Amino acid sequence: MRIRNDGPNMPADRPGETDRVANQGAGAARAPQAPVATDQIELSPEAQVLKTALDQVKGQPEIRQDLVRRMQALNDRGELGRDTGKLADAIIDSWLGVPREGEDV
Repeated sequence: MRIRNDGPNMPADRPGETDRVANQGAGAARAPQAPVATDQIELSPEAQVLKTALDQVKGQPEIRQDLVRRMQALNDRGELGRDTGKLADAIIDSWLGVPREGEDV
């Protein structure tokens, strides 16, 4: 077996590879390379609204202490959960987007 080291040892099944390797030594004489293309993503208007909403939610605390205090006060006064019909109406109105009393449209 004889080992030769008189040039680049490129596999024969990769045509043009020896030309690429041989031209690497040209340095400054090499032609400028084309700019590399980058992937881009464009969000739909709906996705942009969702992203904005999610970004705003991330800045909010997980527990709304003001609401907890308000519910505790209502519970302490016995005003929480007394009128199930009113609660059901409020839930349905919320689902339908109907403003509550005293709420601006």
